[in-house]
Amino acid sequence: MLDMAFVIVYIMDKLVRMAMAKKENLRDRQPAGFTLIELLVVIAIIAVLLAITIPAVSKAMAAGQRAACASNLRQIGAAVHLYLSDRNGLFPKLTYDTQYRQYSLFNPYLADPKIYICPSAKAHGSSGSVWPADYCSTASNVNFCTDYKLNDSPNIAGLNIARLMLPARFVIVRDIDWLPTERHGGRDNLAFFDGHVEALSHVDSQKSDPRGNAPWYNWGTL
Repeated sequence: MLDMAFVIVYIMDKLVRMAMAKKENLRDRQPAGFTLIELLVVIAIIAVLLAITIPAVSKAMAAGQRAACASNLRQIGAAVHLYLSDRNGLFPKLTYDTQYRQYSLFNPYLADPKIYICPSAKAHGSSGSVWPADYCSTASNVNFCTDYKLNDSPNIAGLNIARLMLPARFVIVRDIDWLPTERHGGRDNLAFFDGHVEALSHVDSQKSDPRGNAPWYNWGTL
């Protein structure tokens, strides 16, 4: 970044010197338009500025998408807590091929289907060009697909959350992991039972929790 700034300063200095020399040479003449060299210098400056700003804009957009995804997951997590409150603490019993039931289960608490869309999913190919059939359905006349996976561990699915050994390490919902393609700069978002969201790589999500449970869907369950 400093090298580019130096180049810009150098070019600007040359442009000013050229303009001053031209003014001295043409003091008694009518002002002329830009020369070809001056136009090329201006174009070069614009190109350097674009080279600096475009990566910064891309990073800002990616950060915004990651934050929007984390917000979606927190809202889904909050809906799951309301669901648990209404069902005496029994966690939803979903499997890898029934993730489409998220909408019908949580619709009373989270009616907007847009919450289930990760803004980075399609752009990064982590859901492919279309969603897998297991993540789509039609409920209440709404065509629904989700970019997120609810925890389907047999250690907790359909069981009471009182059995959780490490609730703060239990993952409620996360970016779909059916393809190990991280959506957010080499990481995926995971929402935990206590409300916080972490961005983890696929490798980190396969590690053990403090009690030796692995991978991510078993964290905190035993």
